[in-house]
Amino acid sequence: MLGEETDMAVEEKGALDAFGWSSLVEPHESIYSAFYTFDGTVFAFSGSELRQLMGTDDALGRRLSTNLNALVAARVRAAQLPLIDTDPQSDPGAS
Repeated sequence: MLGEETDMAVEEKGALDAFGWSSLVEPHESIYSAFYTFDGTVFAFSGSELRQLMGTDDALGRRLSTNLNALVAARVRAAQLPLIDTDPQSDPGAS
C-alpha cells in the first residue's frame, strides 16, 4: 500500500557495482536501502560530502561523472529493451 515501508529485494549487486548513485544528482533523494549477505568490504560515502569533494577535486569529479553517466546510460538501455521487444515497429529488419 502507498506510504507503507516494505522490505523486498529489488536488485542484486556484485563486485564493484554502485548503489545509491541517485544521491549525486537532483533531487539527491533515495527511497532504497541496502544490505549485504557476503563477506567482503563495502565502501559507503555520504552523498553530500562526496558532492562537495567532487566540487573541489576536478579530476575526481570528472571521473565520477563519467562513471555515473555510463551507469545511467546502462540503466536507460536496460529499461528500453523490454519496450523494444514488445514494439512491432521496432523490428530492425522491417522497412
